[in-house]
Amino acid sequence: MNKLIGIVNSLNYKELKDIQKDLAEGNMGNLIKARMEEIEKSRGYDERICPTCGNKVSEETAKYILTFGSSDFRKRAMFDEMDCLTFFIEKLKIQKKTIDE
Repeated sequence: MNKLIGIVNSLNYKELKDIQKDLAEGNMGNLIKARMEEIEKSRGYDERICPTCGNKVSEETAKYILTFGSSDFRKRAMFDEMDCLTFFIEKLKIQKKTIDE
């Protein structure tokens, strides 16, 4: 975070306005996501796991893929079986209910 503070403090007003606009439009989130994916691929992080049971899953072997989250920060989860997907969605419902209360 200190690195980011240093960068922000070094920017002039116009540069800050441009960044603020990019943040509002979701461009920064997309840029960060793309860079993270690039780093993960270069480090061999392409291998994914089912978030429910922990089995290895790939784009080719995943039976169910769920994309969720806000428009500027989408998350993607791959599941190997329907019971894993169902369990995951039920946990999301509980989490949302807890947040809404």
